[in-house]
Amino acid sequence: MFARLFGRISWSAPPWLIAVLALRQRHPNGFRFALLAVLLFTGAAIAGYLYYQSLPKPLAYHASITAPGVTALAEELQPASLHVAFAAELDTAELQARFQQGAPGVARLELIGQELPAGIRLEPALPGTWSWHDENTLLFKPARDWPAGQTYRLRFEPAIFSRDVRLSQKSYAFDTPAFEVGIKQFEFYQDP
Repeated sequence: MFARLFGRISWSAPPWLIAVLALRQRHPNGFRFALLAVLLFTGAAIAGYLYYQSLPKPLAYHASITAPGVTALAEELQPASLHVAFAAELDTAELQARFQQGAPGVARLELIGQELPAGIRLEPALPGTWSWHDENTLLFKPARDWPAGQTYRLRFEPAIFSRDVRLSQKSYAFDTPAFEVGIKQFEFYQDP
């Protein structure tokens, strides 16, 4: 049945397996063979783990969000912008020394200073424009004021970033300031 679906599969043992099986035939004592097999497997696993740990790790970037504040009262309201700054998460002293002047930028160079039509999802949606302010900072200018006490979620698509950029998280959240009422002045007045 298997041969009818997938055809014939042929396999030949690698040289190290042939050597281990020959050693087992020469020494039929199962304990020695089992001990040798465990030692070989353990040594190979440790060597593989050490090799993996020695490989260079890709940089992971984290977004820090500066949530918009309360819009200042004026004749023409100017809602506060949302700033999203990206920075590399540097774990070891070697990486910190390597990127002392700063990690490479995350933005695609051709998108810096231009409005981004897509690639960022803000939930709940708020009309406005996204743009790269510089190579590591995204800027959102809302078309209307931020609602008070609202939690927003941000998701970024890989298309707006450089090719090698990996984010440490897939989504981020921030809150707008809650609506607060306060008494500025309290005065007792009695009509004479």
